[in-house]
Order: sequence, then structure tokens, then C-alpha cells
Amino acid sequence: MKSKAKVAGRSVRDPADAGRKYRLYPTPQQAQRLSEWGHTCRTVWNVALEQRIYVYRQRRIRLRADEQCRYLTRARHDLPWIGDLPSQAPQQVLKHLDRAYDNFWDAEHPAGFPRFKKRTARLAIPLPGQAVRVTRLNRKWACVRIPKLGDVKFRLTRRKERQIVQAKKHRGGRYSNRLRRTFRAIAELKARQARRRLDFTHKLTTDLAKNHGLVAIEDLRVKQMTRSASGTRAEPGVHVSQKAALNRAILDNLPGERRRQLLYKCPAYGSDLSLVHPARTSQTCGVCHLWDPASRVSRDRFICTGCGHTDDADHNASVVILRRALRGPTGTTSAAGHCGEQHAPAGHARPAMPRTRAGRTREPLNPSSGTARLPADIEGYKESQQVTAGRMSRKNRVSGHGRGTSKLTP
Repeated sequence: MKSKAKVAGRSVRDPADAGRKYRLYPTPQQAQRLSEWGHTCRTVWNVALEQRIYVYRQRRIRLRADEQCRYLTRARHDLPWIGDLPSQAPQQVLKHLDRAYDNFWDAEHPAGFPRFKKRTARLAIPLPGQAVRVTRLNRKWACVRIPKLGDVKFRLTRRKERQIVQAKKHRGGRYSNRLRRTFRAIAELKARQARRRLDFTHKLTTDLAKNHGLVAIEDLRVKQMTRSASGTRAEPGVHVSQKAALNRAILDNLPGERRRQLLYKCPAYGSDLSLVHPARTSQTCGVCHLWDPASRVSRDRFICTGCGHTDDADHNASVVILRRALRGPTGTTSAAGHCGEQHAPAGHARPAMPRTRAGRTREPLNPSSGTARLPADIEGYKESQQVTAGRMSRKNRVSGHGRGTSKLTP
């Protein structure tokens, strides 16, 4: 039931109460149980309405949902067909009955006295928003988790660009004030997401440059990686929607912005930045150095076909990237000292700041890979095997040096 409000002598619907309808696609067993629940909710409505009418006629007492919920609790223990319902559903039925009475007593509301529901009436199972959970599967499908029933798939049939369609169809493409407010709300949400993404990127790159002597990243070509696969009319592309989703996921991590920030932060904090060629890093074993695409058995698992080494796929790739950075293969460039001159004033190169805690390293991103041994050439580079967890203290988060360390002057 949608509420209405009086505005300037006319009734308008509250947009917050406007509902959206989606078609469910349950299994035959789920459909049978939903039908039974619908008739149970209808019965609860009729019994509760009959009880309120009887009590008012006999004692002139108006029952409310809070008092009837106590009788409902007893009925759930005595009647199995009521106990089969999710506990929130009959409670919502009683709340809807309260709203129907409130609308009847309101002189300005056109609603009449609540009526009994026939068996041929439309069935409904009311559930609060906290009792259900919606998970989007892809662009066209989603599923809703219903208590005591499980996941039920439904089709995302509601179009997003709706107000724009109405404007082009009925108003000759002219935007209404409501549509302009929608655009502003969407722009505010996107701007908030961008600020959060940039803030996280700055914190991450600062932590990497400040607490590590060497930072090795892949020299990715982001524009080529995120190129559209739509093709042309003569030669249309394949898996266009999947490629578009992959492009959004890549750009959401800001790989180019992370590289740009590390290029000037690493020299400022005395770290070395190495750009490694990204070819075959995810398909090469970090122990025996064997390259085999079959070793990448899944998105998250890496099992070497040569030596049988098993590891998380991302952690194994990071070991390969670090080895290439230490050996300095062809095409690897180091950004140490370059950006210090680039961001310094003319004629003055900004000196690199020393590391205050040489033995500090970050906690491993993969908990299961914390005990994995690195190859000998990588172990020799590590200054300390100690791993410090948690955030930095405030005295070391202000700048790149501790309180007891004097600043360097150019």
C-alpha cells in the first residue's frame, strides 16, 4: 500500500514508498511452498481481522499488532502450518492490518474498512528488508535469499535509463526537473566513489614507498588491456559484455594511477621502483621457473606441472615479478632518482630520504602464503625475516623519518 501526502491542495505519492516488481523464477518445489505460504498469510489476515471485530463488538477494545503477536507466537507452536511460515511474514501481515485501520480512521484518507481476503485474491508474502538478501548474478539475472526457502532467481527486467526514455518519448527530449535531480544524485555518488578510490590508492602507494626498499610492479599497458571488444558491424566482437566487465574491474583498481604515484613517491622516500615486463608472470612457476599455461588451474590456484609446487596464483606471480626485478632483465627500468629530479625545482634535485626502519616489511596479503619459502636469490635480498603486522605508529606516519632522526637538507 502506497502512502500519499497533501501538497499544494493535491495528493502525491511518496517516492520512498514506491515499489518495484520483479518476476521470480522458483523451482517447482519452491513454487508449491510459496503458494502454501501465500494462503497461510491470507488466513492470518482473516483471522486477525475477525478477532479485532469480535473484541471491539464485545468489549469496545481495539486490538493492535503488538498484542496480537503474543497470540501469534502461541499459534506457531500449536499449528504446524503457521509455524512453517518465516516468523517475520505473519508479523508483517499484522502491521499491514494496523496500517489499514489507520487509513480507515484517517478522515482525509479515502480507504474504507479493511475487508476479508478471498481464496481467489492475489497471494502475497510480506517480508521486511532485513529478512531477505539480494545478490546480483550478472547484468540480467539476480537471486533473492528467502528465509526457510533459499535462493530464488529473478529477472532484472526494470530498465535503468527510464526517465530518459519518457523524456524522449513524451517531451521531445526535454529533461524535467526530477530527471535533473536524478542526474545530480548519480553524479554525487560517482564523485564519492572516485574520492574513496583515490584516497585508498594514496594510502597504499605511500605505505609501499615508505616501508619497502624495493617496489616491483608490472609494466602494464592499461589502454591496450582495456580496449573494447565490440568490433564493427561487419565483424562484430565476441564476449563483448564479459570484456566490458573485465575492463571495468581493471580500471576500478587504478593501475595507471598507482604507477604514477609510485614514480614520484619511491624516490622521495628513498625506495627503488622497478618496472617488470608482465609477459607470462601468472603462468611461470616461482620455484622451478617453468612456464606452462596449464599450471594456472583456476583463477586462484597455481599448481606447477613440473615440480608440483602449489601456491596462490597471485602470490606465485608476485614471486616471479620480484625475481625479475632483482635480476634486472631486458626492458626493466628503475625509477629511483628520476622523479626526484622531475618534481624538484630547477637546478635543485630533491635528495632521497633514508629508511628509518630497515627491517620493517608488510604483512603478507595472502595468510596461507606467509609460511611459503622464497627462492634463495630472493631470500638474500631481504634484510630481515621479521613481519610486522598492524598500522604504523603516529610518530612514523607523519613523515618519512622518525622523531629522533634529523631531516636532510639539500
